[in-house]
Amino acid sequence: MPPRSIKHSEARPGPGQMAFPDVGEVPIIHDLDRQNVFAQVAMPEYWGMDLEQYAGLESRAISAATTNRLRSSLIGLPRNSKGFVVGYVANPQMDRSPTYIALTPTEFPLVRGSIQSLGETTVAKVLKSRPDKTDFDNNNAAAQRGGVHAVEGKKIAIERYANTVLGPNHTRLARYIESASNPGLQRRKEISVREDVSWILNNIFGDMLLAIRHVRQWRPEQAELAKKAVEYRLFLDRDHNRHLRNWREMLSLALSYNSHKLALFNDKIAQADYYIQTHTPEETDVE
Repeated sequence: MPPRSIKHSEARPGPGQMAFPDVGEVPIIHDLDRQNVFAQVAMPEYWGMDLEQYAGLESRAISAATTNRLRSSLIGLPRNSKGFVVGYVANPQMDRSPTYIALTPTEFPLVRGSIQSLGETTVAKVLKSRPDKTDFDNNNAAAQRGGVHAVEGKKIAIERYANTVLGPNHTRLARYIESASNPGLQRRKEISVREDVSWILNNIFGDMLLAIRHVRQWRPEQAELAKKAVEYRLFLDRDHNRHLRNWREMLSLALSYNSHKLALFNDKIAQADYYIQTHTPEETDVE
């Protein structure tokens, strides 16, 4: 059976993401329906990586790409951190201190600011725009409806991202951690393994580095160096198969980071629900 072509849409990063080895440009030398294992896809030769590009990589750059170092710029950041950072209360029963996490430029606008402030700002704008300032009851009811409508719109956008991106990411990452934990055992179709690794590199690890890039205020050349350091750890750090351990640690960090983002988005959804419940005018107040 001749090899089937792979969908380039599965291979390429989205806008603003940092591109890892591009599966769409890698020659397909195997039958994509044959069985393969994760350990084979974690080889640099599989992706046609140019090893000369990593020859001058300094040990300090590689050390800076450990999961512990990366985690410190993704989860549990100081409140005044640079970049796209938002906080949420992870466990209000135990501790009201917010956990601040780094987000991508796509995620940040969805959850920045307070839901309460969004509603109150909208209420103030509606009240200011009403022509008859003396008709307080109707003006107030209209303003409250405006605030609720704004919060409902925000909630829809947050839910859409949580349900179509973060939720599926969580399920897919959890499944792939199992594959990486048994790199020579779990056999799946070549095309499935290939697409999964490309998706993780570009859409998961790429997003993590994109968020860190803004927190650390990297210049383009610094971002490229960080990408190469991560690639080195995942594909070229092969002493005692250390690269496979690095894969497992990166995937574990990615799952933890995604869990924090999902908790943040769900917290915003809960805030929106509370605002809608407590600010929707009674039917008798409607004109």
